[in-house]
Amino acid sequence: MKWFNVILVALALLLAFGSTFFYLNPHPSFWILVSNLGSTEFYMVLLPIVYHALPRAEALGLAIALLAATTLTGILKDLLKLPRPPEHLWVVRAEGYGFPSGHSTGSSAFWGYLALLRPLAPLIAFAAVMVVAVSTSRLMLGVHYPRDVAGGVVVGVTVASLSYMAMRRLDTRGLTLIAVAVGSLGLVLHLVGIGALEPPSVLVGVALGELACSRFKLVERPGWAYGAIGSILALALGVPALRVGDEIPLLSVTLLALAGSLAVIAPRVSRRILGGRGEEASSG
Repeated sequence: MKWFNVILVALALLLAFGSTFFYLNPHPSFWILVSNLGSTEFYMVLLPIVYHALPRAEALGLAIALLAATTLTGILKDLLKLPRPPEHLWVVRAEGYGFPSGHSTGSSAFWGYLALLRPLAPLIAFAAVMVVAVSTSRLMLGVHYPRDVAGGVVVGVTVASLSYMAMRRLDTRGLTLIAVAVGSLGLVLHLVGIGALEPPSVLVGVALGELACSRFKLVERPGWAYGAIGSILALALGVPALRVGDEIPLLSVTLLALAGSLAVIAPRVSRRILGGRGEEASSG
């Protein structure tokens, strides 16, 4: 995997250099691009790919880290109701309250968990640069105060650490129960007007997908290439669900849960059909 470490280091250096240069010489296009690296759509693509490259328990821990952290972000936003900077400072449109920053939270949870999982210098460096760059982009675009991105990093790292510890102590059944519990709680709170519906809906879908994989003993680790099939399905169902939003909440929840389930199931079914069952099957 030396080539992979080289790529990570090169990307970290490139992103660090670019962020430094465009911090000193601000250019909105660069910061919009970096901000997109912390967007919901970005993780719709990336999460299934990484998910299916990892052993099952580690993958489920990653999903819990990202989706539980972003679920908590929505809850904190609605409870604390801290405002964003004045709109005349915005370079891009933003919705909802300011604290904590969802981009910072998601990036910290995702990359923080992976850095804990594989504490190798290239990955740690890349994770740190990603979190700092994405957080800085939200400041440069004028849609968050420093407190918002700092709070997002704290929330993300905390949830990533808890998810990692849970993954080390529980089997996949236990992790699936945690996913169901967190996702269900997030949806219940959304019904009473607290928090967003997107992350908990996907988390419930992921848990249901894992239950189906256990029932039918599908391939445990199909690989990142098969994971791309999950990315396609997640985008196909997730993007329309985001557009529907709160206007048709039942449809949005259904599409997002289906996206989470199919992103887990479809790559494993594809591996079974196209590549056999592989060396390892899920033991449940």
